[in-house]
Amino acid sequence: KQMGAEFRGSFNLFSAVIVFDPGNLAASSVTAEIDMGSVNTQAPDRDENLRGSEWFDATKFAKAEFVTTGFRKTGENTYEASAQLTIRDMTIPVILPFKLDIAEGESGKSLIATMDGSLTLDRAAFKLGGDKWKDQNVIANEVPVDVHVVAIQSR
Repeated sequence: KQMGAEFRGSFNLFSAVIVFDPGNLAASSVTAEIDMGSVNTQAPDRDENLRGSEWFDATKFAKAEFVTTGFRKTGENTYEASAQLTIRDMTIPVILPFKLDIAEGESGKSLIATMDGSLTLDRAAFKLGGDKWKDQNVIANEVPVDVHVVAIQSR
């Protein structure tokens, strides 16, 4: 939220290595890298500010990283991923609750896994915005993050 008005954004470039087996959570892992310079809020001036030194400092800290430390089943097709999230030079433990649906692709030649999860980050914990943007009435500290992944495994 900026000045009380909500806006949405995304990161257009990222990579991930996903090894997830619902039957063997101990052997499962995810490492994702997000290109911080690829931020896109549909407002070029805001995006440029977000790339700058007070926010993501994308020149110095090009990538954010999400690395799981474990998984826990919480219900039917629902899980929690414990992870370390690094933005800039700050690493903070996070928990990402998510739902996983696995279906056969056309002709049964592939599996399609669809994962949807969400969590809320505290931008102040990552020191995003620096001193200039500490006022939560201007920029909210709570940042909802939605994650949607579709992965296809060929058989």
